[in-house]
Amino acid sequence: MTELEDRVTALETRVDALTVEVRHATDLGVTATREAHTARDAHQRNIELLNAFRATQAEHSRTLAEHGRMLGEHGDRLDAIDGKLGQLALGMHTIESLLA
Repeated sequence: MTELEDRVTALETRVDALTVEVRHATDLGVTATREAHTARDAHQRNIELLNAFRATQAEHSRTLAEHGRMLGEHGDRLDAIDGKLGQLALGMHTIESLLA
């Protein structure tokens, strides 16, 4: 009977050791699952942030394009004004030369 008792004791010891290993593996699995969920949530927030940046960038691009058009129009107007001022200066010089 001693051999049978020794074998049962060895099996019980092995079962106890395996129970500890299973608990440890289960804890690791729970921790890994929790971290995976946290990482997934962080990734989702990053995607949302990137989408917000993309929308903002598109809005800024449209605004810059509009400002570029406005600056072009202002440049055209300033060129026209400069041309008129040049004609005015020429006219003033002509009048001054006639008065002299």
